[in-house]
Amino acid sequence: MTIQVVAAPYRGLDGYFIGRPSVLASPFNIGLHGKRTAVIEKYRIWLWEQIKKEDPIIMAELNRLLELWRGEGRLSLVCFCAPSPCHGDVIASALRWLAEKEPN
Repeated sequence: MTIQVVAAPYRGLDGYFIGRPSVLASPFNIGLHGKRTAVIEKYRIWLWEQIKKEDPIIMAELNRLLELWRGEGRLSLVCFCAPSPCHGDVIASALRWLAEKEPN
């Protein structure tokens, strides 16, 4: 099973947009909140906090993507940042972690 983060606009039929204004969009902006690496780290912390407190909106979207990934065996996360490092990489890691944590 693979997860990839791809650049928008993505022409694949199986891509799921994760940029603004999607549920999993980063609330942090490059420049305003720091350089790319700092912003991605802020997003990593933010997303982990949402997972720990089981935010119903965030968890519903992560679980939806997890089920799509399990069903298809692959998942494309679409963002304008790709192929540069992106919050999509954090989402992909979170999905992999959730897949290991939860039974199929």
